[in-house]
Amino acid sequence: MGQLIAIPHAVKLLGDMGAQIIRIESCARLDNYRTSSMYENRGEGRHWDRAANFYEQNRNKYSLTLELNDDDCIAALRELVSISDVFAENFTPRVMRNFKLEYEDLRQIRPDIIMVSSTGYGYTGPWADYGAIGYTTEATSGLSHISGYKDGPPVLPEIPYADYTAAEHTAFAIMAALSYRARHGKGQFIDISQSETLTSTIPEAIMDYTVNGRIPERVGNQDTLMSPHGCYPCAGDDKWIAIAVSTDEQWSALCDALGAVLDGKSLLFDPHLKDRGFYEVAEHHSSTGMPPLPYSSRPWKFSGTPAELRAAAPTLGQHNRFVLSELMGANAQQAKARAVVLLDPPVAAMIRLANRQQRLHTEALSPGGVTVTTTPLIEVTDMASQKLEEILNEQGETGALLRMMVVPGPNGSFQYMLGMEREAKDDDLVIEAPGVQIDPLGALISLAAFAVALIVGITVHEFSHAWSATQLGDNTARSQGRLSLNPVRHLDPLGTILILVAGFGWGRPTPVSPSNIRIGARPGMAVVALAGPVSNLIVATLAALPVRFGTLSLGSGAIDDKFLQALVLWNVVLAVFNLLPVAPLDGFKVALGILPRVIATPLERTERFGVVILLLVVLADSIFNTGILSRILFPAISTLARLLLGV
Repeated sequence: MGQLIAIPHAVKLLGDMGAQIIRIESCARLDNYRTSSMYENRGEGRHWDRAANFYEQNRNKYSLTLELNDDDCIAALRELVSISDVFAENFTPRVMRNFKLEYEDLRQIRPDIIMVSSTGYGYTGPWADYGAIGYTTEATSGLSHISGYKDGPPVLPEIPYADYTAAEHTAFAIMAALSYRARHGKGQFIDISQSETLTSTIPEAIMDYTVNGRIPERVGNQDTLMSPHGCYPCAGDDKWIAIAVSTDEQWSALCDALGAVLDGKSLLFDPHLKDRGFYEVAEHHSSTGMPPLPYSSRPWKFSGTPAELRAAAPTLGQHNRFVLSELMGANAQQAKARAVVLLDPPVAAMIRLANRQQRLHTEALSPGGVTVTTTPLIEVTDMASQKLEEILNEQGETGALLRMMVVPGPNGSFQYMLGMEREAKDDDLVIEAPGVQIDPLGALISLAAFAVALIVGITVHEFSHAWSATQLGDNTARSQGRLSLNPVRHLDPLGTILILVAGFGWGRPTPVSPSNIRIGARPGMAVVALAGPVSNLIVATLAALPVRFGTLSLGSGAIDDKFLQALVLWNVVLAVFNLLPVAPLDGFKVALGILPRVIATPLERTERFGVVILLLVVLADSIFNTGILSRILFPAISTLARLLLGV
């Protein structure tokens, strides 16, 4: 399990030497390398199977797609661990902890398992849970500080140096652990710190300070002991030569044999590398439409057991059937229970969004934040349908709410929020993307309910700001046409798109001149700010009346039911979120208006940092699943929504 380079490159080297490597992938969260550097820049069709960088790092591997937010897929992975020698991953410790896939967990499955964790800063210590990429570890390792010119800033290399350095260390560490297990019968946990692998390459900088109390200066391409030493321009456009001379004899030899710095094209056709067989040609899967292409091999060679490129990198989920049936011995019934479904990533990503909306509804309207756990929405089987039906029945009113997004389909299957339906057959180990049927009407209704709720909520919210400011004597919003219920006046194009795609965004801020407000700037701005969230709660209350007083059944699946419930939930979300006391949200202005001046004045000085703080929190929630906003917002959202709907 890995992303980009650090683990994929490390196990690629082992695969070159004959190891059987199974790469666990997600359709919903692709490896970033599957979405970059497309062959011939072709982004149409199954472009994730034509990514050059992915092919470079993932030859000689099998691809198995599992969505690890599902218990059945976790069970499949645990079963795979039981027949494996090494489990390698390069996620932050939090990820494995959440999946219950840490070393002690895996030892319960296979006592002699070897687990490798390659993280930015190691598995322990105060920085353990920090995410990282190569460029950040180059800064924390000290490498960037000694790189660059004397009078300039620290610089970063143009390649992810940390990833490749850590990968080489990882491959060596795995082989050492396998050797130890062969002699003593014991597995172990290998903790790789990518930052520390770089620090180990610059001992001179550390020793200079240890011995002399001196922090080394940047010297560019110069050297303290050798001259000439640097990269010098040659004739031609962007042609260079690197020279490092330490003795007179070397200088004489240099004069006899000068060679230019090789660029990418020169490297590909270099006769020396060709003679050593550095490049190996890989045949690609016929579905990719890619011709045979050369890929770099290894900088070392074995005389007795030569490594080889046996297969190009796999297409997404290419070996699902082989791994499940051939390696893991799944019979038809087990396969049916597991039913790995291979979806086009765009569809999988949409389903992930559906899961996210389902989770929000469930946590908001369930006592104590009950989380409904089901077979994931991309596993549509008879067994999953039965399991989900049982859970919905157990949840009572909450289950009824979920039925507005999960409704029965034919043949005992389910049509989920995106209208997917598929009945699993005994021989179905893999359902390819063409087997997925999308119900356009169901998808359109769900999207329309979501969009209408947000458009109404944002429009009423901003109109209320304008109306309250006008009542208090400021006509700025009126003069700019904002005292209107026309959504076009209030919707920000980019903010609206982000809301639909990422789940957060904004409307156009309503202009207000505090100096024009009759009751004073701070109290007046507090009233104007409070008007927005209050208006959202009024809309939510009105939308909840048919459900509250029995004229409409919660979770009936009717179109008006879906629209009204979306209006309730998303207006509650808008109200609660905007009351956070962080600029530029309404809660910040409300806090300034009600707090004593001795507190409000220093608080006001933090306003310019509010956007950055809010953005960091939202990004942390979206990328690292920190749950900060969930823990703050969901108790209030749950209480209000349940109160309004009477559940």
